[in-house]
Amino acid sequence: MFCTGCGNQLSEKDLFCTKCGAKVHNTPNKPRLAINLKNGLLAGGILLVLLLPLGALAAHQVAVHSTKPQPSQAVAGSQTTVNAEYPIVSGARPTSSPTPTNVIIVPHASTPAPYVPATPGALIIPPIAVVTPTPYQKPACSQATLDSYQKQIAQYQQMTDSQNATDEKERQSELDIATVQGNEQIASAKTTMALSGVDPRSSTGVSQAPLLAAEKAMQDSLDSINSRYDAKKQYYSANLQQEIGAVNGEIASYRLTCN
Repeated sequence: MFCTGCGNQLSEKDLFCTKCGAKVHNTPNKPRLAINLKNGLLAGGILLVLLLPLGALAAHQVAVHSTKPQPSQAVAGSQTTVNAEYPIVSGARPTSSPTPTNVIIVPHASTPAPYVPATPGALIIPPIAVVTPTPYQKPACSQATLDSYQKQIAQYQQMTDSQNATDEKERQSELDIATVQGNEQIASAKTTMALSGVDPRSSTGVSQAPLLAAEKAMQDSLDSINSRYDAKKQYYSANLQQEIGAVNGEIASYRLTCN
């Protein structure tokens, strides 16, 4: 027994090293046989773990090779040859060449060829189903929607007609007033001419100027009233056509989305 600190030899009864004073750990020695047995079991377990995958791989290879089709037996007198590893080759075997070890004689083509399974690990692609897309079917046009568009057009037409009717009444009223006022001015001019001793029916030149001025003033007033209301009527008509065109455009766009 030796000190773990300085290596000084100690007795089994010593609790401290007599040289360095370190505490002695008095641990009984384990039997060498038990240690060796434990180490052997550990090494064997590790080896077994490493060998198990190799053994499984070897068994798999054996199984794969065992499933390969075996070459058929030779049939005497046949003129068709086949290679055990390649497809059938027809025709007589040359007599001058030595018989290959991997070539055998099989029956004529009337006998079906041996079944050859797919190569292990080959990628098998299933057939792809072709789906024909269904053409888009437009929905039926809603009659209620079309009627609503026509109702809008009718409303615009009604509003325009109503405004034109109102303006026509106002036009006639203003024309009547302008006519009355014009006639009064004409009558006043005639009276003035009569008081001056001028006959309006036979007068000419400067003497007839007041009457002509009164008649022209009345006609200008009437033309101005008519021109103003004609412009308003044209504006209402153009605005109506614009509104109707917008609604018809909405109808055309809607009909493109339905049947």
